[in-house]
Amino acid sequence: MSDSLGLKMEYDNILSGNQDDFSSAYIKKEAEQEDYMELMRYFFEEIMGWGPVEIEKYVTLDIIERMHMSKILGKIDFPAELDKEKDLFYLSNILYPSSSANDKRTVILTVYKKVLTGELKKFPKNFFFLADSDNYYFVCLNYALKENLFFKSIEEVYSFFADTDKASMFLESVRLLVPCRDNYDIPLDMIHDFLPCDQKDDSCYSYYKLTGIMNAHHKKRKNVGRQR
Repeated sequence: MSDSLGLKMEYDNILSGNQDDFSSAYIKKEAEQEDYMELMRYFFEEIMGWGPVEIEKYVTLDIIERMHMSKILGKIDFPAELDKEKDLFYLSNILYPSSSANDKRTVILTVYKKVLTGELKKFPKNFFFLADSDNYYFVCLNYALKENLFFKSIEEVYSFFADTDKASMFLESVRLLVPCRDNYDIPLDMIHDFLPCDQKDDSCYSYYKLTGIMNAHHKKRKNVGRQR
């Protein structure tokens, strides 16, 4: 008997009261993820009558526990950035990857919003240093810009981020200053990299970059003069 079929039979026995829990024969370390996922799909589709949309909207840990699915949930791997008990909505993506609206962007923003609200004190280890780490940062930055700032033109964007002090204060307020400093010399370089090709303005970037260098040089000479 296959593991998936055996799990279904045991689960039906548990629901009917003929068995207290899954046997160790099926809840084992070497079992395939797909066997547990198949039982989870069986639970949602046949018992609950739910599809991906309903799972994303309505599943709770209480439902999982009441319906004797806690051990099965424990065997299903979630992205390291998510908390399995608090981010159950992501089950829809795991079980139905082709039809779920959730994607990597959803995971990134879920983590970022938790950092902003204080639910997470800091980003997970190496969050911005994984594969596609640029994408992680830019997804968060895009959200922060849309939620907090409004620019009438691309020139205003460059002007804002050319002011290193002002830009740094903003990035610090949205918890994105440290990863910016880890990857760029100044915020202006970062925003130029962030903007899509059809919005980049090389002339604007060069102008503010040169202006910043000249201002920094002037400020340095002024400070040296004062020290004399």
